[in-house]
Amino acid sequence: MRKRAIAALIALGVCGAAAIAPAAALDCTYVAPSEPSSATDATADSARTDFPAGRSGSEGPTGPPSGREQSRSRDNAAGGPGSQRARVRETRNPQLDVDAFIAALDRKLGRSTNGYALQLRQNGAPIRTKARHWARRPVDGGVEWDPDQRMHVASISKLITAIAMVKLLDDKGIDANARIAGYLPRHWRTGPGIDRITFAQLLRHETGFDTGTYYADYRFVQRQVAKGVTGVAGAYTYQNINFALARVLIPIVSGDIPADANLSDDAWDEQTLARYGDYVQRTVFAPAGVTGATLVRPPSAVLAYTYRGNGAGWVSGRLGCTAGAAAWFMSVNDVLDVLGTVRHRGTILPPGRLQVLLEQKFGIDRVEPVGAASLYVKSGAWWDGPKTRMEQSVAYILPEGMELVVFVNSPIGAENDHFMGLVTDLYLEHVRYP
Repeated sequence: MRKRAIAALIALGVCGAAAIAPAAALDCTYVAPSEPSSATDATADSARTDFPAGRSGSEGPTGPPSGREQSRSRDNAAGGPGSQRARVRETRNPQLDVDAFIAALDRKLGRSTNGYALQLRQNGAPIRTKARHWARRPVDGGVEWDPDQRMHVASISKLITAIAMVKLLDDKGIDANARIAGYLPRHWRTGPGIDRITFAQLLRHETGFDTGTYYADYRFVQRQVAKGVTGVAGAYTYQNINFALARVLIPIVSGDIPADANLSDDAWDEQTLARYGDYVQRTVFAPAGVTGATLVRPPSAVLAYTYRGNGAGWVSGRLGCTAGAAAWFMSVNDVLDVLGTVRHRGTILPPGRLQVLLEQKFGIDRVEPVGAASLYVKSGAWWDGPKTRMEQSVAYILPEGMELVVFVNSPIGAENDHFMGLVTDLYLEHVRYP
């Protein structure tokens, strides 16, 4: 069985033949300790995904990873209570000054990052593309940024997982408010509150899991399910465990792995990773024409640098065991192809279904009113131990039939500006209401 599991992984491009050591379930440079309190080394630290923010923010339950809060409040960055934007609610349809917005983004990112790539599309077609500087600096082979460079997109993987999960539930006739307990591996022990968790709560970070960490591998998820939930069900607490658990559930709900399969936990880990990857490739990426997205780091993948770009690039590593919550390597074009296909072609989800997903905040960080419309955004970030070299990504579904994706491979300036807040602010500053 173990040989068949490894063969399946190799066939799916999830792992190379040499990537799984005989004594290990999965070869992964992400390492989760037995308990969160023991996470003290740089490897464990680097495995925590996303920019954590305040509970009222969008990305996580604690302070920012560098300990440097931005000078503006999260409310102001998000347009929340107390922000200038929140004082007057515009009710007309928005119109973006595209040239001014892209120019403002270019000025900021071109001067304050190692490099970036972005594309803005409307009704599925590119209307502006911009890229500057290095995806891999000359010391690392010298590759300039463009929208086809693949980078670890970190928690944008959650949006991909949410799309896959919604499609699966729809295809199986399962309501998103159904409880997940009947689809867990039968041999897992379940602690208090697990029997009340629904798929919708999982996709909205409202399960009650509050682990105090961002770990997301199979063994960690299994232990947390056995402990049960400690938070309040229905209350938002950003946790990678929610989407790592979705990675385990998708192959069971799809019928690819029986819930009572007689497998070792190593084999469960390997098989759920393989089947999750296969399901996403088949039902999300293939209809969008995306052929290069992968859970194994491509040799040519973008590297992370300091914002000044000095020194060698940082390799974020092999991250497949965090799949569901993170781990997809994609390009700007890949992400936009998925979003455009779901939104404009209706070949992944039925027409209008994406809007329901967005309004429910499945896999989404933030929903913000823009006049009579709304914008929806998902962000991702991954960093080294000192948090000086970073991979950052944002994906927006905007009014006027627009989608925007931006990748940056460094912090933003010396103060490590909040990426999603910066892009959102610039967008809203360049919206007009004719």
